[in-house]
Amino acid sequence: MQQYKSTQQESGWSPTNDMVPTTYGRATDYRSSSGLSDTNNREDAKREEQSSTNTVAPSWFYDGLYSPSGFNIIDILIRVQRRQNPQIELGVLDANVALLLCDTSLPDLPIVYCSDGFEDLTGYMRTEIIGRNCRFLQTPPQASSHNHYRTSSGQLAQPPVRRPQDQQNLAHFKQIIMDRKEVQMVVTNYTKYGMVFPNMITVIPIDLGEGASPAELPRYLVGFQVNARSLVQYHHS
Repeated sequence: MQQYKSTQQESGWSPTNDMVPTTYGRATDYRSSSGLSDTNNREDAKREEQSSTNTVAPSWFYDGLYSPSGFNIIDILIRVQRRQNPQIELGVLDANVALLLCDTSLPDLPIVYCSDGFEDLTGYMRTEIIGRNCRFLQTPPQASSHNHYRTSSGQLAQPPVRRPQDQQNLAHFKQIIMDRKEVQMVVTNYTKYGMVFPNMITVIPIDLGEGASPAELPRYLVGFQVNARSLVQYHHS
């Protein structure tokens, strides 16, 4: 206490009734209640400034950093699930689905995005897919011997001749797509290695917030695909 009184006398300051001890670590700091309030306000403002500074992205961050394709696939799936008046039930979707995104504003409706699941389904790499129309899967790859295809057992066989009914179905399928309506159909497709498989395709037209008016047709087509043979195996298991 003697040292404390000496400090008072040297500074010319005397304690008052509104003294409030505030402990920082092991030391004790004596401040008036009014001074403490001002200090707290300054500290709160400083913390808010630091918090706001911490939320600012570092200089190397940019929109799309985690989207090499430039498309927000999560947003696309949400739009598909929340679309109004759905005509086709899709059920649960996950990130492993074989998915294509086609841009109808470009000539021949090219594929502008494909998922890893689509690469696994067809055997083609992304660089071999982007920019092409989906119809390239309807014919055996040129790499197959004499343009044959391989059956599920691995044997070479002549590609099946499309019946007039098949041609009509494909024409109808294409017309529905051009009208931007939902459609689902099983189409005979070929993998990169010549394997034939029944591809169940579901096409959902969507907008991605480009600002199109309600009178305009959706710009993008989302195509979900699955080997229909696996569906048969699933229902019989």
